[in-house]
Amino acid sequence: MKDQELMERLKNEAVDIPESLSPKAIEALLEKKARVRGTMWKKAAAAAALFFVICGSIFGVVRMEQSGHGDRAGTEAQKAQEYDAVYQMLRTFEATGEREISQVVMEDAPMATQKAAGTQSEDQRADASLLDAGENTGHSETNIQTQGVDEGDMVKTDGQYLYVLDTSYNTVSIVRAEREKLEKKAVIELDEDLLTREFYVSGDKLTVLGEELEKNNFQTKVCTYDIQDREHPGKPQIITQSGSWKSSRTQDGYLYVFSGYSPQLPVMKAKPEEYVPVVCGQPLEMRSILLPQKAQSPEYLVMTAIDLEKPDKTCDQKAMFSAGEIFYVSSGHIYAASGNYGKSTEIQKFSYQKGKIQHQAAGKVRGYLESSFSMDEHKGNLRLVTTLDTDGGGTYNNVYVLDENMEETGSVLKLAKDERIYSARFMGDIGYFVTFRETDPLFSVDLSDPSDPKIIGQLKIPGFSDYLHFYGKNKLLGIGMSTDKDGNAEHVKLSMFDISDPKDVKETDVYVLKGCYTAEALYDHHAVMIDQAKNLIGFAAESDEEAGYHLFQYDKGFKEVAQMSMGQSGYSARGVYIGAYFYLVETDRIRAYGMGDFKKLSEVKI
Repeated sequence: MKDQELMERLKNEAVDIPESLSPKAIEALLEKKARVRGTMWKKAAAAAALFFVICGSIFGVVRMEQSGHGDRAGTEAQKAQEYDAVYQMLRTFEATGEREISQVVMEDAPMATQKAAGTQSEDQRADASLLDAGENTGHSETNIQTQGVDEGDMVKTDGQYLYVLDTSYNTVSIVRAEREKLEKKAVIELDEDLLTREFYVSGDKLTVLGEELEKNNFQTKVCTYDIQDREHPGKPQIITQSGSWKSSRTQDGYLYVFSGYSPQLPVMKAKPEEYVPVVCGQPLEMRSILLPQKAQSPEYLVMTAIDLEKPDKTCDQKAMFSAGEIFYVSSGHIYAASGNYGKSTEIQKFSYQKGKIQHQAAGKVRGYLESSFSMDEHKGNLRLVTTLDTDGGGTYNNVYVLDENMEETGSVLKLAKDERIYSARFMGDIGYFVTFRETDPLFSVDLSDPSDPKIIGQLKIPGFSDYLHFYGKNKLLGIGMSTDKDGNAEHVKLSMFDISDPKDVKETDVYVLKGCYTAEALYDHHAVMIDQAKNLIGFAAESDEEAGYHLFQYDKGFKEVAQMSMGQSGYSARGVYIGAYFYLVETDRIRAYGMGDFKKLSEVKI
C-alpha cells in the first residue's frame, strides 16, 4: 500500500522522463541484470524502477547546468522542484522506514581515476624520507598516515612557534620558541559555543575546525585566521557547512572538510534548506548532490574544499547520501567508509586535486574497519582488513583487495576466529595486522598479486598492539598493552618486531611501563611522536597516581631517556622538538628541555 501511495503522489508530479529512463525500460534492464546475477527479486526490480523514475529528473538538471543553459535559481517553487528527487527520497524513508532503497547513481563529471605513482606505498615513502632526513630535520610534525597529507591536531609547530588548542577554554595560544626561551605572543579567543575539534597551521594561516548547534541541528564551522603578525592575528574568515564534524585533511594548500548531516523528518518541500545541505547559508545545487545506488539512511556525507589562501569561500562542495564514518586519504583519493551493524562496510571513493572533489566509484566488503589504518592504497588498488560479527555471536577477520573501480579482485576470509583486529599497517606489497583475544597474533599478508592475497606469517605473543609504525629498515614498532595469563590488559607496552623476513616475523624487544594502564596513543596516533632520524619515541601514559610523558630511544632495545610528570591527566599532551630542544606541550603550560640530557630549562603558562 505504501508503494501504491507513493506511486499515486508521483503521478501528480510534473517530471519529464527520458524514454531510456521509463519504468518499462529500466525494469527490462534490471530483469536482464537479474538473469545474469540470479539474485534480483521482482519486487526489488519494481522498487528500483520506481526510484529511477523519481531520480530521472536529476539527469536533466545535471545536463542543463553543466552545459551552460543558465541559472535555475528562481522562485521558491522552482527551487523546490529542482530538489524534487531528494525530497521524494526522504519522504519515502519517512513513510517506509526502508534501510536500503535502490537509486540511480548520479556520477560526477568524468575524470580518470588517478593511479598511484611509482611502486612504493605511502608508508615506504614516509619511511624513506625519514631515513634520509638525518640530523638536519628542523622540527617535528604531526604523526600522520599519508606523507604529504596533513591531519588536524591539538598542537602544531612551524619550527619557530608553538600553537596550542585548548578545547576546554576554546583558545589557541601562539608561543615563540627560541631555544629554551618561551614567550607567549597571542591568544586567539574562539566562539564559546563552538565545540572545537582540531586545527592546522599552513604558512601564515591558522585554521580551527569545530561544530556548533544551529537551528536544532549541528553545523561544522571552519575559522581561518591570518597570523602573518603572530602577536596580532586577524579576524576569522568563516566557512560553515551542514552536519557534525567528521574529519578533515590538507594537501598542497587546500583544506578538505567532511561532515555528516541528517535532516529532521518530516520535511517541507517548499523549504529545501530544511533537507538539503547548506554551505555558507546556501543550499547545495542539485548537481552537487550525489545519489548512491543504495542509500542506507537519510544522512548526507558533506564534503567541501577550501583554498587556504582564499579562505572566505569554498572551491568545491559535494554531498552524498552516505554515512561516512572512517576516512582514509591517500595522495590522490579520499575513501569514506560507513559500517552496517558490523556486517558490512561500504566505501565511497573520490578523487581530489587542487580543491576539486569528484566521485569515482563505490565498493562493499564484509565486516567493519578498526580505523583508517585498516585501509591502504597501492598501485591503484585499495587493500583492507575487516572484522566480521557473525550471526552466532562470534567474529572472523578478512583481507580484501579492491581495484581502481572498487571491484573485489581477491580476498582471504575467516581468519582468527573469535578475535578482532586491533591494528594494521601496510608497506608496499606486504600488510601487517594484529588480532587479539588472549594472545597477540601478528599476521603478515603478501599482497603482491591483487587476485591472490596470501597469509605468509603469523606470530603469537602475549598482549596486543593498538598502533603499528614502521621504524627504520626492517623494523615495526607496536604500542599496546601487556596482558596477564587470562588475557586481561595490564600495562602499556612497546614491542619491536623484526620484519626483514615477512614470513618469519620476530618480536625482538619489549618494554613494559609498569603501573601505566592507559595512554592516548592507544587510540589516537596524533598523540605519538615518532622520529627515527632523531631516534625518539614519545607519548603520555597514565597510572593510578599520575600521568607522565615518556621518551624512548631504540638501539638493540628500548631505553627510556626521560619521564616527565604531568599531574593526573595526559590527555592532549604532545611532545614536539625544534632543533636541539624538546618541548612538552600541555593545554595550560609548555616546558623546554635540552635534547642531550632532557633536563628542564624553562616553562611558560598558557
